[in-house]
Amino acid sequence: MPIIDTGSGTEVLAKAHVRVAAVFLVVGAMAGLLSAVELSAPDLLNSGPLSYGRLAPVFTGAVLFGWLTVGLIGAIYYLLPRLTGTPLQDEALARISLVLVAGGTLVGLVAVALGASQGLPLFEFPFYADIAIVVGLAGVTRVVTRTVLAHREPHVFISVWYFVASVWWLLFAYVVGSLSMFRGVDLELANRFAEAGVLFLWVIPAGLGIVHYLIPKATDSPLYSVRLAVVGFWSVAGTFAWVGAHTFTFGPAADLSLI
Repeated sequence: MPIIDTGSGTEVLAKAHVRVAAVFLVVGAMAGLLSAVELSAPDLLNSGPLSYGRLAPVFTGAVLFGWLTVGLIGAIYYLLPRLTGTPLQDEALARISLVLVAGGTLVGLVAVALGASQGLPLFEFPFYADIAIVVGLAGVTRVVTRTVLAHREPHVFISVWYFVASVWWLLFAYVVGSLSMFRGVDLELANRFAEAGVLFLWVIPAGLGIVHYLIPKATDSPLYSVRLAVVGFWSVAGTFAWVGAHTFTFGPAADLSLI
């Protein structure tokens, strides 16, 4: 793998993402602990922002969008220059995107705690918070894509495949899940697709990209089979987008046996 001087700016940017993600992890852990307590003692704190119906989505949003998403973006920023031999492009945009994603998530968590929820699983944040997050994710997508396009060598590591695809999939899934104007059954179908997209086309692929970097690095040996890794990538890309409909078995979605 290429070894270059990635510059202090990129490392500072990656560390900033890790620190912000750590704060959201603490917030999510506290919300999760309180919501777990209320399952066994429902009358203890069950009022207003401390009610289970509000704490549960705060926990989910803080962990998924605050901790995992921000942390994985920071890891991608840190690893891309090492995998491509190219400095991270548009660092200023990357910093702005961090503010937008983290700020939108924080505003969304506060709004949900105060009762301003869209009522959609995983996408409870109100419209104004979603707009900030979508713009921030669009900035992340631009930074990652431009960095990879600046790479001039013909060989591209499989981790880079996962990183580029996952940020695009995240942006698309979040737009469908939070800003779409579907109604009725179509809304439920779009929501399940977006849920599967965030979990299976963002968190897992981004994690697989990190794993495909760390294992050769830790073992000081190349991947056992690059072709098998490519098959794994396309398997994720071709199947995980459709798993959201499993929650509608014998319901309003198409029969899974016919897909």
